[in-house]
Amino acid sequence: MEFWSNRLRHGMVASPAGLWGAQGRAPAKVSCQEVKTADGVTLSVIDTGERHKPALVFVHGLSQSALCWRMQFLSASLRSRYRLVAIDLRGHGRSQGAFGAVAQDGRVLPLLHEDYYCAPGDRAGTSRRWAYDIEAAISGLDLHLPVLVGWSYGAVVLCDYMSTHGGLGAASRVVLINTTPGLMPPGTPDVGGEHVFQPAVPPAVFPTLEMNLIAEPPVPSTAASVIEGLTAFVDLALSDAVSGRPAATRDEIIAALTYNLQLPPAARQAIVSREIDHRAFLASLPDADRKKIGVLCGGADAVMQSANTAVQFQRCGLGVDLIADEGHSFFARNPALFEERLLHLLEG
Repeated sequence: MEFWSNRLRHGMVASPAGLWGAQGRAPAKVSCQEVKTADGVTLSVIDTGERHKPALVFVHGLSQSALCWRMQFLSASLRSRYRLVAIDLRGHGRSQGAFGAVAQDGRVLPLLHEDYYCAPGDRAGTSRRWAYDIEAAISGLDLHLPVLVGWSYGAVVLCDYMSTHGGLGAASRVVLINTTPGLMPPGTPDVGGEHVFQPAVPPAVFPTLEMNLIAEPPVPSTAASVIEGLTAFVDLALSDAVSGRPAATRDEIIAALTYNLQLPPAARQAIVSREIDHRAFLASLPDADRKKIGVLCGGADAVMQSANTAVQFQRCGLGVDLIADEGHSFFARNPALFEERLLHLLEG
């Protein structure tokens, strides 16, 4: 794990060819900066573009990293319009809490206690923790009225940020991608886990937690179970139903697996154990605020039950763009279509 963390920090970020992979089309300048959250967590943030332009702040999903947005950072069209920023959330990528995370001064950053990811029985306190990550990026980079774009769990974090601030906070607009407004224990109408995730997700994710709670009896995870489970999870995230589009290659899956492995199993378990329900908050927002929140859902998402989650957002009064045949990671699999839908939300 330390090998990959150091490679990401000292190789991929320092060398654009390493960061952007085989495409070889790196932005002119990508900088890696550190910001500090209100609860003392050191986060890594990458950005590119001119500081006077409006900022697009991308927030990744569970076990992912800022690197999942590489196709957006390669977009000449987006770079001509915006300053592009991507956060590594706490415990992920190069940020504190991830395996082998190293500060820019060379210090090894310690792992974080599970309370930094979830305060049991305190939904508002847990939301506040995650809101700190967004606040740190906005204030640390001195961003003025940024557009916040969150994918999957990253979109949940944006809802945490908004609920903590009672509105859009410092953001001008918010875009939520392939996510849910609520995730509660099984048996909860509409937002119980069985209504939110596709059936293949729990068997993939639970063996990657510190304790596999769906095993009989529950058993601790092993290196093999974590790798096998995350490989299955990545495969689901990269799949879609577009006719003629090739399946994700072995190299693409392995590339994503490297940063999926950086989130410790105990941290992943704390995040998965969260009780989340932002529906009442989103529905209570003024019409003017709700019009500034867009929702994009892939109609062929193999991770989320997008037909149901789309309905939940619509009941909150939010507009939903349900995109047929696209999967959980369509922003990476079909970046041109994603950019078209994103710019329509922001500029259409």
